[in-house]
Amino acid sequence: MRIEVTIVALLAACGGSPPPLADEPVPATDRDPPTWVPTARSEGRTGEPAALAISGGAEQARSLLVQLVLAIRDGNESAIEASLAERVSHAQSGLARTTWTRGTLARQIVAAAAASHVEMDATFDSLIDPATIHVVDASAQFESGLPPSVSPTDVVILFTPTAEGRRLLAGLGSATLVIRPGPTPVVIAR
Repeated sequence: MRIEVTIVALLAACGGSPPPLADEPVPATDRDPPTWVPTARSEGRTGEPAALAISGGAEQARSLLVQLVLAIRDGNESAIEASLAERVSHAQSGLARTTWTRGTLARQIVAAAAASHVEMDATFDSLIDPATIHVVDASAQFESGLPPSVSPTDVVILFTPTAEGRRLLAGLGSATLVIRPGPTPVVIAR
C-alpha cells in the first residue's frame, strides 16, 4: 500500500505543465507547411480563389527598351514594328504634334540606323548608359496635362544614349518613350 501511494504521488508530481490556452498563438516552426497562395491567372472563375499579378509597368518598359534598341541595331523592321503601337505620336510639352503609323516609323528608324554604321556586335550597354534609365508615371512626366494619346496608366522611360547610341537611334528621334504597359507593351509616343 505504501508503494501504491508513492507511485501515485510521483505521477502527480511529474505531470508537467497544463496544455496552452486556446488564445495563445502557437509558435511557427520550420516544419509548418507554407501558406497556400493561388496561382496568378489572366482570368478568374466565379467561386474559385484567384491571385492577381500587378505591375506598374517599369520592368515592362525597361525590357521593351532593350528589345527595341537591339532590334534597331539589327535592322529588324518586324521586331521594331512589334514594339510600336498602331499609331505613335510625338509628345512634347504635353501636346501631340504629329503621329506616324507603325510601318512608316519602323522604316524611318531602320533607314537612319543603316546610315549610322554602328557595328552589329554593339551591346546594349555600349549604346545606352544603363545608369541613366528612369521610368516614371506619365502623369508625373506631363505635369501640364497628358497628350491626347497618353493615359494616366502609361509610363515614360527616359534614357541617355552614348555617342554611338545617338547615331544609331537618330531615327527614333527621342531619348524619352511613352510605353503602354499590358500583356504586350508598346511604344505609343516619343
